Amino acid sequence: MSLMGQVFTVDRELEAKQAALWRSKLKESSDKPEEQKFDILSLGLRNMGYRRSFDGHSDEIADVFSAIQNEFVKAPNHALYFYDKLEQARNQLPEGTRWHTGPHNDFQSLRVMIIRDTLCHLPSPEVVWILGNYLNDVRDTPPPMTKFQDWIDSEANAYLACTALQKIGLRDSPLPIRAVENADNLATWKLWWGPIQAGNRSFSFEGQDVEYRFRKDGTYETIARSNTTKHMKQVAQSDIDNAQKWIGKPAQRWLVLLCGCAALFAWLRWRAKKNVA
Repeated sequence: MSLMGQVFTVDRELEAKQAALWRSKLKESSDKPEEQKFDILSLGLRNMGYRRSFDGHSDEIADVFSAIQNEFVKAPNHALYFYDKLEQARNQLPEGTRWHTGPHNDFQSLRVMIIRDTLCHLPSPEVVWILGNYLNDVRDTPPPMTKFQDWIDSEANAYLACTALQKIGLRDSPLPIRAVENADNLATWKLWWGPIQAGNRSFSFEGQDVEYRFRKDGTYETIARSNTTKHMKQVAQSDIDNAQKWIGKPAQRWLVLLCGCAALFAWLRWRAKKNVA
């Protein structure tokens, strides 16, 4: 057996073991209270989501991931569970805790794990609302690097939210999955989020046949995509009709253009005669 074949076999065996483990965890947690269930399955969501990101993953990985994902998104408070978990950890930090100390390092790991590495696996309007609001959250901005520092700190919550939004599976995402965390890309996401947050635009996820539109209070309405497509066509046709009312039909537009040219030519002749005189 070739070395490549050995590695491939080991990976398949590990995949099978992990899939079996998390399928059993799903069964064990089925009768648990919601918060306990989420505590158990959060790691499985990240684990299966990570393995699913590789080309050639097994169907079992995809099936288990979808089952765990569904356990979260079907629960009304799944987004708040993660938000509250992070804020509780923040509030439990001793006053005056400095960066690069034990308690703060633990909090930073949790922050990245939740915002960037977990919420990205939950395509729901509730999670988009949380991530969209994180785009303006500059808390946890790392201090400037020192000359003795040989590592890079994780970025502020706003940048972690950018990465999560890029991976969450939005249809017509303004940036690709692997776009880097920088100020320009953060500005792009804020431009996308503004009309979404205000309820002036709807959004949808790949593989879903509905779109979502937020209300002012953060709740949302669900719209069949066929209805939104029909509405967009009606708006486009209305714009065309209004333009024709102002500009006229093609023959009328040519007449307007010719009259305009004739008027311009007459004015130029009059101007030339005046200059000669």
